[in-house]
Amino acid sequence: MDDRGYRIAYLDGLRGLAILSVTLWHYTNWDYVRFFPYGSLFAGIPVLDHGWVGVNLFFLISGYVILLTLERCSTFGQFMGRRWLRLFPAMLIASLCIFAISRFLGSYMPHGQPDAINLLQGLTFIIPTFWQAVLQTPVDELDGVFWTLYVEMGFYIIFGLLYFRLGWKKGLLALAGIWLAVLILPPLARLTGAATVLAWVEVAQWSGAAYFGWFVSGALFLKSHQSGSAPLFVLAALVGLVSVFTSGLWQPSDFLSSLYLSAVVALFAVTQKSEALQRGLSTRFLLFAGAISYPLYLLHNEIGIGLIAASPHILPRFVWPAIPVLMLMMMMATAWAMTRWAEPWVTKWLRPFMLGQRPFRGNVGQA
Repeated sequence: MDDRGYRIAYLDGLRGLAILSVTLWHYTNWDYVRFFPYGSLFAGIPVLDHGWVGVNLFFLISGYVILLTLERCSTFGQFMGRRWLRLFPAMLIASLCIFAISRFLGSYMPHGQPDAINLLQGLTFIIPTFWQAVLQTPVDELDGVFWTLYVEMGFYIIFGLLYFRLGWKKGLLALAGIWLAVLILPPLARLTGAATVLAWVEVAQWSGAAYFGWFVSGALFLKSHQSGSAPLFVLAALVGLVSVFTSGLWQPSDFLSSLYLSAVVALFAVTQKSEALQRGLSTRFLLFAGAISYPLYLLHNEIGIGLIAASPHILPRFVWPAIPVLMLMMMMATAWAMTRWAEPWVTKWLRPFMLGQRPFRGNVGQA
């Protein structure tokens, strides 16, 4: 959904698939085994063991939807005001919840008991590396999953400026140029010893530019849909595939991971053309998961893992294998409550400051 409330059902279904895969991966993956009472019981299950690719699906969806949103905004300021209003209330609530719960559950949570300064990067959507450089003091993640929000915000700012200055064609071309430069320049600079180039590339990487190809692909799929252009469709798929083989992987040099990422691009591409698949993605459960995907993404990791790690103290052993699904259901209910009540309340009071409008009453659109 864009900021005015336009909803494309199958995109919500894709969001639902993405958030379910990411959440269940966090609740079963090898990196968190030390927190799980069920250990590595679910390790190696096909698809589930590569659920992190849901993040890349989110990036494709964002490229598609954000260009649609830009086309309905008249200025960069209006666009960024809407984006901030869409993202900040849930981030504020989730950050405060994670910080407060860590006071009691920190010994069970991946990042322990964070210092108050670690709230900074989440509430500003700016990578901790930037704040460390500016403040000259350690700034750690509040939650590891927040990294995707820094990438999203970098995309919004850079592409938003390019769009209103150059239009969508030249804007996308320039965005692709930044993406390719960040990929190509580091090895060249290391070969030539160009330290200054490496320093500037590192700054560009703070914006998440290495992932911009996913957004370019999603945006091109939108323009292909709008114009019915087959060449644009092919170009969108090719950019997506280049993104697949240039993305950092959770399992480095793992060809299987590249195949899963390729499947994500193929799914998104086929969905654009298949009405049957669009209907299949528009089931009530997937639409519900898609509608709460943003607050669920923010809440599920630190709090969910902490509760899983603490669960052996209250749950009998025979229940342990069901904990990932039980925790998913619990976090979905919590995310729904945030979407239904907490977000609209915070948004109501922020809206006049961000958009110069009267306090908002009702639910907030999702992009």
